[in-house]
Order: sequence, then C-alpha cells, then structure tokens
Amino acid sequence: YNEIECSYTVVPEKPEKEMVQLATYGQDSRGLRKAGRMISPKEERSRLLLELFIENQVMQAKKLKEEREEKYNYIPQDREKTYVGANKNTREIVLDIANYISQKGFVYSNEDVFNFYLALKTKPFLILTGISGTGKTKLVKLFAEAVGATEENGRFKMISVRPEWKDSSDLFGYKDQKQTFVPGQLTSIIMEAIKLENRNKPFFVCLDDMNLARVEDYLSHYLSLIESREFKGRDIVTSPLFSEAYAREDLSYGNLYLPDNLYLIGTVNMDSEDNNLSRKVLDRANVIELSQVNLHQLNFSRYTTSSIQMDNDFFKTRFLHISDAIEQDRTYVEYINEKIIAINNILKKGNRAFGYRVRDEIIFYMLENKISGIIENENTAFDYAIMHKILPSIRGKDDKLKYILIELYNYCNPSRQISVASNYVDDAERFADYARYKRSAGKIAEMLNK
Repeated sequence: YNEIECSYTVVPEKPEKEMVQLATYGQDSRGLRKAGRMISPKEERSRLLLELFIENQVMQAKKLKEEREEKYNYIPQDREKTYVGANKNTREIVLDIANYISQKGFVYSNEDVFNFYLALKTKPFLILTGISGTGKTKLVKLFAEAVGATEENGRFKMISVRPEWKDSSDLFGYKDQKQTFVPGQLTSIIMEAIKLENRNKPFFVCLDDMNLARVEDYLSHYLSLIESREFKGRDIVTSPLFSEAYAREDLSYGNLYLPDNLYLIGTVNMDSEDNNLSRKVLDRANVIELSQVNLHQLNFSRYTTSSIQMDNDFFKTRFLHISDAIEQDRTYVEYINEKIIAINNILKKGNRAFGYRVRDEIIFYMLENKISGIIENENTAFDYAIMHKILPSIRGKDDKLKYILIELYNYCNPSRQISVASNYVDDAERFADYARYKRSAGKIAEMLNK
C-alpha cells in the first residue's frame, strides 16, 4: 500500500437521526479498495468505536501488505533498498560476500563462505574452531562488514571472553549495591537490535576466544534462551531475558528477549587445551573448523566489491521444528533422515548416538541449501553437515571408538574402505580424496591418527 486514508462523514439517514459513515481507502495491486460502516454519533461509545474501527482497518491493511510482499517478493518503493543487486539469487549474493572478504586479503574458499552463511541461516549460533592464525575472528568481522554491519553503525560487536567469567553477568547484566540493574555487553546490543527501526537489520556479535572461560558457566542462559525460540507471526521470539521480578523496576529490560536479527559467533583456538567445549554446547551450535591453511595462495580477488546492505530476511531461518521442514518438503526430509539414521546406527555401537536436536538441525541445513541452491553438490553439503553436527562430539580413546571411527570412515568413503586388519591409519589418509564425503573422511583419518 502506498497510502491508507481513514475518514468519516455525517450523513442523514432519517430526518430525526444522523449517522456517521466510516470509510477507509487503500491502494493495492488490484486497484482502489474501500470498506465502511455506519454508527450513530449520539451514542456514548461513538468516539471509541471510531478509533477502534480506524485501528482495525489499518491493521488489516498492514496484514494484506505483508501477505502481498511475502507472496510476490514485493519491495515497496519507499522502503530502503536492501541490495543494489537485488535481482541476483542467493548464491550470487553470497559469492559477492566471498569476493569482498577475498579482496581484503583473506583466503577462504567460496564453499567455506557458502557454508558459513548456510550454518548461520540454519541457526543464529555458530562456533568457529581452528589453530591460531587461521582468521576465525577476521572472518566474522569481514562477513558482517560485507553485509553492512560494522562497529561504527553499532551492528557488529566484538566481545573478548575473560578467564575469570564464572556466570552470565558480564554478558547479560547484574544489579549493583543499590539494586540498580547494570546491563551486560550482550544486553546492550540486544536493546539496539530490538528497536523498531532496527528489526530488519542483522546484528552480529563475535565472542572471541570463547573457551578461555567455561562456556556453560557464562553462556548457559543464552543456551537456554535459544532453545525457546518460537514463531510469533513473522517474527521469531524467545522467553524473556529476565524474569519479571528481577527487572520489575525497569520495564525496558523486563521486556527484552533474543531477537531474530541477532547472530552470535564464537571463536575457539584448538591449540588451547583449556575448557574444551562440552557436548551440551556443541549440540546447540553449528561448529565450523577452519584449520586448512594454504600458504601458496597469493592470488586474491581482482574484483572491487563494495559492502552490501542486506536485511534480516536474508539470514533468518525458515525452520524451528521438524514439522516446519516436513511441511516444506516431506520427501526430501525423509531422504536426508535415512542418511542420518545410518550414521546414528554406527554411533549407537559405542553409546555415542545423538538426539533429535542434531537430527533436526542437519535436516534444516540441507533443506535451506536445497531451497537456495548455494552449495550445488548435495554430497558436499551433507559433508559439511557431518562436520558441523556429528564429528565435533565424538571424543575419547577407548577401543570401541576406533571401530566406530573406522565404520564411520567407510560410510563416508564406500569406494575405498579401510579395515582394522590393515594399516588403517595410513590407508584412511591416502584414500580420503576418493571419499563421497571428503572433508569428513579426512577429519576421521586425523582422529584415527591421534
């Protein structure tokens, strides 16, 4: 709608009785619309009825507008244009993001950037792991910068985790000696992200060196909140950040929740043995390992790519529950689920099976990729999913683990299988390039060698 007009006119219905005619007009793709009704101005409730009528008509107009935009991918002329290349598909846009990062002198394959985007769209909690110096923190900063979120405009925030963090107060806030609430670093950016004028702008937070402190101690509140996400209309909301009793004296904090335009990315240095991530944390995040370093790569993007202003619809997930995915594409969900069951049956042999959350998030990732067509090879996408959600949680040194890893390797590489009767460590490394799921096979070979 370009314009909504509400008006009323006093008209005689009978000589002894006047009526007020209410009318609203709105312009849509099908032409001029009009709605109206009559009320008596002499009734005590007339003014209230008039206000309610106008409010109702405006709400209906907004609803029709949202339905129209969703159905036809319509962008009103008066809305801020989100991207100068809005006619490009998702894959082309993410490729522009990859080129922007490359021209800054950082080497990541296009598929790694595709994977980063898909993982973030699947769930707004992402963990990057790897040895020091692989550019984990820089990737987060440059990715955010590429889509218009910077420290200067307040939509990117770097939070350095401190070893002394024992609870959530540094992130979420606390009450001082005067019982006045002092917001934490994460709460402050949530307050900005949740403002009406910012609701469709993505905000990014980087938790740098997140394993310097025990993650379950300082991030447990966030881990609980992110699992409470539910659709409310077109928005995704969570349980309140603070209980009503805790924030009673300041309603501006009492009404806060995790908004769907906030994306939290943590970085973990694998060369540190301190505070390894627990399964509780790993199950609730997508984990991307950035350990492959190509020192021969000196050719960076020759294209000059500017940052692009993307709105939050580009990042917000479509799926929160498995029923959402089934409604979208039951056949594909069942197909991917069979692959997941096969892997879980292998892990069950060593009491390392996973639950519904891992299953669901693998399906969401694969379905998001199928819809957008970002990673063109389905095996490559499923390879990434195994790396995100399954391999990070497999730990230990018992004999059962060796047999599980060998069987899992053979699942990933059915054409070149290995056996405990042979030199399976060397074979696993030599055959990894022939695998159906190359990254996973290579990682399992590395795990067998430890």
